[in-house]
Amino acid sequence: MGVRDDAKGNRLRHALRKLLKMPAPWPEAAEETEAKRPRVSVTPTKRHDCRRSIQSAGGLCWSSADLALAASLLETPNARFPTVTFANQEEKRRVFSLVYDVLRYKSILNQALNDLYFFVRYPHFKERCHLVWLLFFDLYKRDFALRDPLESDVEAAFASQGLHEVDETLWQLRVKLAATISRLRIKSGAHSLSKLLPRHLRITRSALEENIVTGWINIFKTNVNDTSYSLQDMGIMPLPRDRDLLEPSTFKTDHLLPRFLHIMPSLREDLVESTLVKDNHIIMQERTFCLGPAVVAQLLKDLSLSGKVAQTHVNSPITMAYFANLLVNNDKIDSLLVFGAGYRKEACDQYLRELGVKNTRVYAENFASLSPESRVLDNVIAVLATPPNTNSSVTDPVDLAVARGGDLQILQQLTDDDFASTPRGDHINKFLVDQRDTLRRAMSKPQIQFVVYETHSRFTCENEEMVTTLVTDLNNYAAEVHLEELRRAQGESQEKERGTGEPAAEAQAEVPVVKIEDDLSLPIPPLQTVVIPPTDLFELADLPNLCPNYENCLDLVAEGTYIAFIKRKEITRLDPKYMIQMAEARGLFGRPENSPKTKTTGQTARAKAALAALQARSEMMEEKNKAKVKVEMDRIAAPTRASLLRDIRPPSTRDCPRYTHHLAHDGTPSYLLRSYESRKTFLTPQEEEDLICRLYTSPKVNIYPPTLYEDLPPLKFWNSPASVIESYLQ
Repeated sequence: MGVRDDAKGNRLRHALRKLLKMPAPWPEAAEETEAKRPRVSVTPTKRHDCRRSIQSAGGLCWSSADLALAASLLETPNARFPTVTFANQEEKRRVFSLVYDVLRYKSILNQALNDLYFFVRYPHFKERCHLVWLLFFDLYKRDFALRDPLESDVEAAFASQGLHEVDETLWQLRVKLAATISRLRIKSGAHSLSKLLPRHLRITRSALEENIVTGWINIFKTNVNDTSYSLQDMGIMPLPRDRDLLEPSTFKTDHLLPRFLHIMPSLREDLVESTLVKDNHIIMQERTFCLGPAVVAQLLKDLSLSGKVAQTHVNSPITMAYFANLLVNNDKIDSLLVFGAGYRKEACDQYLRELGVKNTRVYAENFASLSPESRVLDNVIAVLATPPNTNSSVTDPVDLAVARGGDLQILQQLTDDDFASTPRGDHINKFLVDQRDTLRRAMSKPQIQFVVYETHSRFTCENEEMVTTLVTDLNNYAAEVHLEELRRAQGESQEKERGTGEPAAEAQAEVPVVKIEDDLSLPIPPLQTVVIPPTDLFELADLPNLCPNYENCLDLVAEGTYIAFIKRKEITRLDPKYMIQMAEARGLFGRPENSPKTKTTGQTARAKAALAALQARSEMMEEKNKAKVKVEMDRIAAPTRASLLRDIRPPSTRDCPRYTHHLAHDGTPSYLLRSYESRKTFLTPQEEEDLICRLYTSPKVNIYPPTLYEDLPPLKFWNSPASVIESYLQ
């Protein structure tokens, strides 16, 4: 009976397993001896002799202690800034390289595990899949070979994080895992596992490039000559000028970036653990993130600008320090202001103090959220805009994560299979809003002359589209502002004319009112052209030449970065010459000799602007409307009673011919010294008297032809049309 029940139960379990498509149970493995257990990946003393079965980011090998630190990173709740302590920067970079490799290969590792129904058989490992990927990757890295026994401190770290259970489970399945990996590789026709990766996750650098250490000279601690001598004392010689490629134990300076070095030591640890690096004389960094500061520093020299420089975000404290190094030798630049540090402000200040940087001030406030009343940007003349972006074209994500203080989130983001080809809407929209707000705030300050916009994205919506859209929108906004000011000035001018042009009550009683048909009061057509100062308009310009001795030396696509140079169409330099010109324009130095004494008010300036706009509009009008616009301008330009009363210009030294003639004849005019094409004779005294009576008292209609009336303006209105004189007298 018992045997029959067991057979029935086995059939039920088999049917259920077949229905659920579960694999058959594996036979129980015999207990292995201690000698067959997995051991240390590689000891620190033998790290340089390790065998690379797959390509590693940065070409670094790791120890079992690094595995424990990597497990802590992957298990951290705050992936943006994990609280894992490292002994030095080299250990930090080594661990992050391991984590980046695990995240790159996670899709392949996960596929191999799913082929063996690993998480179905061991469901309690599903929530700790990152640790399974980590130890599986290390097992494949060892070619499924043995490891040395764990040291005591590493043993304790493994036990505290529960790595032993995962490690032993994978070790028991090592043969099946190796076979599954081989099937995946053979099925795709790939001779190595790296060929199965998506294209954006493949490392294209050669093994020779992985041995090169890049960094810049910290001139707050040393200088270029002393650093060169120190490298030579270590046996690292400068590369001859006739060679381009680095050789072991050589170094060279970068052809684009000032004080930037490329070093190939015989052993990486020799340089990393030297006093040059420990004493912060050489700061290790990837060159891609130094291009933006180098462009700004070169533009400041080319444009000869004076003032302060701002950086909108603290993406990397190392890049911020390099920017400060480039600006310290420019006597015209006061300081560097860096925003967006947040709660990392104290850490950034501490890092700058360690490097000896003294020309930089860090702010916790967000650049785009600064209030308009804030005076912190008063003397800023240039901005390096580095808002957050997708970083989808970064060539060295590990260096970016390390430079940001250990940003694991950026590694998780960049290793997403679909993110490089199609950005997630909610994720990229947040970046786009921040980028747009940052550029608008930087371009809204009148004293800021140019903005350098830098991203590390391959998406056009973050690069060209963002910049061109912002420049067009801000230029249109400037046109709308000037148009509104012009309309306001025209309205105030017309109100002023109506208010001051009405005669007093007594004058109205003495002079009879004559109603004149105002045929000249034409409606103002819509303005088609607005005169905008070039200092209020922006344009996209070419980047400066960072390497005069080379052609096409800056390939931004190959560098994995995008840089845009946005500047005002007319650069204003706040130098002494400009200040003197402004003071002279405002009359602070007094009125020059032989210059008419005039009283200029704000309304006068606005009236001049209105007339200039009308003149520009008249040039754009069609031929049939030009006469109307001319009449419109004559009517607006006509002097009012208030303007004539305020007119205190000195009289002209030219004698009036009629006044001279009157004096020659004892004030009794006999004839007027003017002739007309219609008569070819001079006016008689009676005709002149009648004409003066017509102009200065009540007009006598149909006495003289219109040409005579129009061609002889009297005295004060010599340059004014008769219609203006008659309108004024009435």
